[in-house]
Amino acid sequence: MSYDLSTELLDAVQKASDVDKLATDIAEAVAGKEGKEAEEAAGSVFSGFGKAWMETALELGEKHSDQTYEVLKQAAEKTSMLRFPHVAQRFVEIAHLAIQPFREMDIVENNSSRLVYRIGECAIHGAVSTRCGEAVAKSMACRQACLTGLDTLFGKLDIKAGIDMTASMVPDGHCEFVAQAPAG
Repeated sequence: MSYDLSTELLDAVQKASDVDKLATDIAEAVAGKEGKEAEEAAGSVFSGFGKAWMETALELGEKHSDQTYEVLKQAAEKTSMLRFPHVAQRFVEIAHLAIQPFREMDIVENNSSRLVYRIGECAIHGAVSTRCGEAVAKSMACRQACLTGLDTLFGKLDIKAGIDMTASMVPDGHCEFVAQAPAG
């Protein structure tokens, strides 16, 4: 059993989480709408995508296990630790590596209280900008895909964590997400 995520896993998540179709769905949702109305319509579609995207990453990530994950699960079971943030990080990586143009996650912080990661070049934001225009992309309604995805992930893993977005493509040039374990 390999220690790496399988290409079959990433390909399957990518196929199920089609970013081009998402951009088309967003374009249809915002057609004839402007401002807050367009942002809310886009946000709803992004939220649905984020939930399905993470559910797919979870389902297929369990189905296509690897040696690293098996060892991590055993250690988490023995110690009652490591589920946060390490198990969650695996599924964040599966979800993003499947659809993003990069092959390595930018993990800023990973410890028993926080998981922080950055997305510097985003396929979703790029596709929405190309298909729907700069106004829709600049609204950052796409954040709903990632935030809903994280909420779905932690809910399905039954891990309590506060989730926040501390930077975004507009104006920061990257998105940054923080999952914070509850104190104590």
